[in-house]
Amino acid sequence: MSAETVKNPANYIEVVADIAFTAGHLIGRGALSFPGDSRQLMSNIALWARNFEEAFDHDKHSDDYMELVDQYAELCLHGEERKVREFLDAMKPSAPVPRNRFQSP
Repeated sequence: MSAETVKNPANYIEVVADIAFTAGHLIGRGALSFPGDSRQLMSNIALWARNFEEAFDHDKHSDDYMELVDQYAELCLHGEERKVREFLDAMKPSAPVPRNRFQSP
């Protein structure tokens, strides 16, 4: 996976960095043990960043970016897969409101 495979490479790279910073912070304070394979960790971070960037609605959540990416990173890093899926679903743009069939065009 590379930055070229995402919608906005600059945003994707920012998310990669933020998740990596969160991982370093958690490891540094002893809240997360360092996984033995740093390449696997970075591969996971790249995937998590892509998933976050694809689900993140910039119009809806731009003011909450830092809080959301930190929460998401902690869930991912601690292996909370069900909570990660729910988190991503909650961030996606809302489906358009269907027009009332009795409403004039």
